[in-house]
Amino acid sequence: MHVNMMMASSWSNQIKLFLGAFLPSGFVMDYAQEKKFYPLSELFSFVLRETGYLHIQATKPDTIGVALNSSPVGLAAYILEKFSTATNKSYVYHKNGGLLEPDFPIPLDAVLDDISLYWFTGCITSSMRLYAESFNPSSLSLSVKNIPTKVPAGVAAFANEIMVVPENLAKQKLRNIVSYSIFDVGGHFAAMEVPEVLADDFFKFVSIVERQILQQK
Repeated sequence: MHVNMMMASSWSNQIKLFLGAFLPSGFVMDYAQEKKFYPLSELFSFVLRETGYLHIQATKPDTIGVALNSSPVGLAAYILEKFSTATNKSYVYHKNGGLLEPDFPIPLDAVLDDISLYWFTGCITSSMRLYAESFNPSSLSLSVKNIPTKVPAGVAAFANEIMVVPENLAKQKLRNIVSYSIFDVGGHFAAMEVPEVLADDFFKFVSIVERQILQQK
């Protein structure tokens, strides 16, 4: 299993993350990742500011869905904002959300292709129901996210990914991490931003697993 966005938000991990703000540098996570989490005030401020979409999609997906399915411009604005913020959170301060800047990592045509898929299929509402289905009481009661996974796992931690879990905290969920790579490029849409980097890391992970299998024979 290879992932470039993962969550391991158990209470013990939350406590470790909190204690990391007071413990010596490098105690809870790799030095390279500390700047992404600390100071915690900046992290909490960012999460509070940028997760409004999550709350409305988790509670009223059909309400916002009807509005977005009724306006191609509204749908485009909604999705473009997500591409901007999730690619690099600093783009929120740029003109046009950084989308029209020469160094924006995703070709605008590719972004418009994505928007077109939602518009012409009319599936934005059903896609947002995933949030409501994931956060409803019956789903949460299963506590699936807390079940440890023992299969070989590879993690690609990109610089601007919204949800990154430090390796030692990720091990609470993924018990057999064979590859954990930290990159200074890429964001939430790594497959569109830096496809070669993501592909190379995936192939590296597969090679490690294949070697382990051969050694066990």
